[in-house]
Amino acid sequence: HIINDQSSNHFSKYFDHRISFMYPSEWNLTNNSTFFSEYFNDIILTNETFVNLTKIFPNESKYMTTPLFSILITKLDSNKTELNEYYKNNIYKLLQATENSFPRFIGYNETEINGTQAYKIFLNTILVAEPGSLAKGNNITQKEYHIWTIKDGYFYDISFRAFENVYNNYYPVIDKIITSIRFQ
Repeated sequence: HIINDQSSNHFSKYFDHRISFMYPSEWNLTNNSTFFSEYFNDIILTNETFVNLTKIFPNESKYMTTPLFSILITKLDSNKTELNEYYKNNIYKLLQATENSFPRFIGYNETEINGTQAYKIFLNTILVAEPGSLAKGNNITQKEYHIWTIKDGYFYDISFRAFENVYNNYYPVIDKIITSIRFQ
């Protein structure tokens, strides 16, 4: 699955039968073929079969500075699903609030990833450290975006989220990862 390639600035290559990409060698990579309910605030996927969730984050994980990059792959129940239709029917899932997270839709634009049509969706999420507390400094903003695409009957949610104060620091690295994505 992982091939170390020292020639490209200490990036390693992740390779799966559906997708491959380069990521910083010193970052942690977790790859799960079973669904974790923490993802998407306990959203239950309907008419879809979970295939894989890959998460990548820096080793120096600290609560306030750790960004998270992930790729969720699910098999759709139909090969004929259009991205536009999927977006309209599923965008609400990204916007569901919980007791301590309140996502706000910023916008989206059309893009492409490895030659495949995609939507890039931007969110700001207010995270509440202690639900119910009105103390100053209890809220923090997390910026995130999702790139949604469909390829050969599979839905890909490629996402990056980080606290506002470090988002721009990690964006160039995440952009390099996304540029390296190849569908198999």
